[in-house]
Amino acid sequence: MAETPQIARMSDLAKSEESRLSARERDLHHYRDMLVRQEHEFDAYRKRLKEKQLAREKEIQKELEAREKLFIEREMSFIERQRDFEMRLMHRERENEALRAHLQTEIADREAKLQQALVELQQEK
Repeated sequence: MAETPQIARMSDLAKSEESRLSARERDLHHYRDMLVRQEHEFDAYRKRLKEKQLAREKEIQKELEAREKLFIEREMSFIERQRDFEMRLMHRERENEALRAHLQTEIADREAKLQQALVELQQEK
Protein backbone atom coordinates (compact mmCIF):
# COMPACT_ATOMS: atom_id res chain seq x y z
CA MET A 1 0.00 0.00 0.00
CA ALA A 2 2.98 2.24 0.33
CA GLU A 3 3.14 2.24 -3.36
CA THR A 4 -0.33 3.65 -3.70
CA PRO A 5 0.50 7.13 -2.37
CA GLN A 6 3.61 7.13 -4.48
CA ILE A 7 1.62 6.03 -7.54
CA ALA A 8 -0.97 8.66 -6.75
CA ARG A 9 1.79 11.23 -6.43
CA MET A 10 3.34 10.10 -9.71
CA SER A 11 -0.08 10.15 -11.30
CA ASP A 12 -0.58 13.72 -10.05
CA LEU A 13 2.87 14.68 -11.37
CA ALA A 14 2.07 13.06 -14.70
CA LYS A 15 -1.26 14.90 -14.88
CA SER A 16 0.49 18.13 -13.91
CA GLU A 17 3.17 17.56 -16.57
CA GLU A 18 0.49 16.67 -19.12
CA SER A 19 -1.42 19.80 -18.19
CA ARG A 20 1.76 21.90 -18.50
CA LEU A 21 2.62 20.31 -21.86
CA SER A 22 -0.94 20.83 -23.07
CA ALA A 23 -0.77 24.51 -22.07
CA ARG A 24 2.63 24.78 -23.78
CA GLU A 25 1.20 23.20 -26.95
CA ARG A 26 -1.74 25.65 -26.88
CA ASP A 27 0.73 28.53 -26.52
CA LEU A 28 2.85 27.19 -29.37
CA HIS A 29 -0.25 26.71 -31.52
CA HIS A 30 -1.33 30.28 -30.69
CA TYR A 31 2.13 31.63 -31.61
CA ARG A 32 2.16 29.61 -34.85
CA ASP A 33 -1.24 31.01 -35.76
CA MET A 34 -0.04 34.50 -34.92
CA LEU A 35 3.12 34.00 -37.04
CA VAL A 36 1.08 32.67 -39.98
CA ARG A 37 -1.32 35.63 -39.69
CA GLN A 38 1.61 38.08 -39.55
CA GLU A 39 3.22 36.36 -42.51
CA HIS A 40 -0.01 36.76 -44.51
CA GLU A 41 -0.25 40.40 -43.48
CA PHE A 42 3.39 40.92 -44.46
CA ASP A 43 2.82 39.23 -47.83
CA ALA A 44 -0.25 41.39 -48.43
CA TYR A 45 1.72 44.51 -47.46
CA ARG A 46 4.59 43.50 -49.75
CA LYS A 47 2.11 42.87 -52.57
CA ARG A 48 0.54 46.33 -52.06
CA LEU A 49 4.00 47.91 -52.09
CA LYS A 50 4.88 46.11 -55.33
CA GLU A 51 1.63 47.23 -56.92
CA LYS A 52 2.25 50.82 -55.82
CA GLN A 53 5.81 50.63 -57.11
CA LEU A 54 4.64 49.26 -60.47
CA ALA A 55 1.98 51.95 -60.70
CA ARG A 56 4.57 54.63 -59.89
CA GLU A 57 6.99 53.19 -62.44
CA LYS A 58 4.25 53.23 -65.10
CA GLU A 59 3.42 56.83 -64.17
CA ILE A 60 7.09 57.81 -64.39
CA GLN A 61 7.42 55.98 -67.72
CA LYS A 62 4.38 57.84 -69.11
CA GLU A 63 5.80 61.14 -67.87
CA LEU A 64 9.16 60.31 -69.44
CA GLU A 65 7.50 59.43 -72.74
CA ALA A 66 5.47 62.65 -72.65
CA ARG A 67 8.60 64.70 -71.98
CA GLU A 68 10.48 62.90 -74.73
CA LYS A 69 7.60 63.54 -77.14
CA LEU A 70 7.57 67.22 -76.16
CA PHE A 71 11.33 67.41 -76.62
CA ILE A 72 11.09 65.84 -80.07
CA GLU A 73 8.26 68.21 -81.04
CA ARG A 74 10.28 71.22 -79.86
CA GLU A 75 13.34 69.95 -81.69
CA MET A 76 11.32 69.51 -84.90
CA SER A 77 9.81 72.97 -84.45
CA PHE A 78 13.27 74.43 -83.94
CA ILE A 79 14.58 72.67 -87.06
CA GLU A 80 11.62 73.94 -89.07
CA ARG A 81 12.06 77.51 -87.81
CA GLN A 82 15.77 77.33 -88.58
CA ARG A 83 15.01 76.06 -92.10
CA ASP A 84 12.48 78.89 -92.61
CA PHE A 85 15.00 81.42 -91.35
CA GLU A 86 17.66 80.10 -93.73
CA MET A 87 15.18 80.20 -96.66
CA ARG A 88 14.22 83.80 -95.85
CA LEU A 89 17.90 84.71 -95.51
CA MET A 90 18.72 83.19 -98.92
CA HIS A 91 15.72 85.00 -100.45
CA ARG A 92 16.86 88.32 -98.98
CA GLU A 93 20.42 87.71 -100.17
CA ARG A 94 19.10 87.10 -103.70
CA GLU A 95 16.99 90.27 -103.45
CA ASN A 96 20.04 92.20 -102.22
CA GLU A 97 22.15 90.85 -105.09
CA ALA A 98 19.45 91.76 -107.60
CA LEU A 99 19.12 95.25 -106.06
CA ARG A 100 22.92 95.68 -106.04
CA ALA A 101 23.12 94.66 -109.71
CA HIS A 102 20.26 97.02 -110.59
CA LEU A 103 21.82 99.89 -108.62
CA GLN A 104 25.23 99.30 -110.20
CA THR A 105 23.63 99.34 -113.63
CA GLU A 106 21.73 102.52 -112.76
CA ILE A 107 24.89 104.16 -111.35
CA ALA A 108 26.85 103.15 -114.44
CA ASP A 109 24.08 104.58 -116.67
CA ARG A 110 23.98 107.83 -114.69
CA GLU A 111 27.79 108.08 -114.71
CA ALA A 112 27.73 107.58 -118.47
CA LYS A 113 25.03 110.24 -118.82
CA LEU A 114 26.95 112.57 -116.50
CA GLN A 115 30.14 111.95 -118.46
CA GLN A 116 28.23 112.65 -121.68
CA ALA A 117 26.80 115.84 -120.18
CA LEU A 118 30.31 116.93 -119.12
CA VAL A 119 31.65 116.27 -122.60
CA GLU A 120 28.77 118.22 -124.14
CA LEU A 121 29.29 121.02 -121.63
CA GLN A 122 32.97 121.19 -122.48
CA GLN A 123 32.19 121.16 -126.18
CA GLU A 124 29.86 124.09 -125.70
CA LYS A 125 32.56 126.09 -123.96
